[in-house]
Formats: sequence, C-alpha cells, structure tokens
Amino acid sequence: MGIIVIVESEMINVTKEEIIELARKIIENNKYAMIGTNSVKGYPNVRALTKMKHDGFELFYFSTRANSEKVKQMRKKNKGCVYFYNTDRYQSVMLEGTFFIEKNRDFDVSEIYKIDYDDPYDFCTIKFVTENIYVYTHFQTIKFNIKELR
Repeated sequence: MGIIVIVESEMINVTKEEIIELARKIIENNKYAMIGTNSVKGYPNVRALTKMKHDGFELFYFSTRANSEKVKQMRKKNKGCVYFYNTDRYQSVMLEGTFFIEKNRDFDVSEIYKIDYDDPYDFCTIKFVTENIYVYTHFQTIKFNIKELR
C-alpha cells in the first residue's frame, strides 16, 4: 500500500518501505540528535547529544553527566523525543518515546572508559525506547507506530 505525498502540486505514490528507508538514512547520516524533554515547570527543552549507539528505530543510547539538568528532567518526566534532520532536503525524523537512565557500564556505549574505567566524571547512559516515528518529507508528515515496523 502506498502513501500519497504532494510534490510541487503533483500527487505521487511513495511506499511505506521508501519512507522507512528515508528515515533510516536521515538517522544514519547524523552524528548528533536533538533531544526533547520537559522542564519541571512543563516547558519544552531541546539540546543536542551525540548518538552513541542504536538498534534500528527502537532503541537509542546517549551518554551525559548523571547530574545534568536533562537527566533530572528525564527522571521526573520520562516521556520525550529524539529528532534527526537533513538540512539540505528539509526532511526529518522525530521519535516519540520514553527515556531510561542507566549506569554506563551496563551498556558499554561511552568512550570515557577508554580513558578511566572508574568514571571520575559521573556519566550515565540515556536509553531511549521509541513508541512512534514521524517522518517529515515533501512538506508532509507520515506517522508510524513502532509496532508497525516489526
């Protein structure tokens, strides 16, 4: 089954597989992700983090200081988003899901341990579990639930 998108006033049929492949390329071509959380007062907060590791669209791992404001926010309100974009083509992928805070040693994703295994900087791993995927292309958004991609 195709997805209809409008390009320059012309309707074109794009397959689900083509949209998923586009999303995969956008994620793979980005070293950084924009992370969206909510402050304790309910305001959206966005910041960039290095994409450390990921498993398809379902799981993403980031590393940061355990005492950072974003980690405090994630511990209180763990729903948020991860956003990747292609500035050349005005395309993006937004993932909605849940953040979990874990010790770095549990996931082996931080480069810090190549320097000092004792972690003098108090880093943690942010594990993000995706629930919904929004792919923006041709001035339209296509939504998938992660269960549709299994």
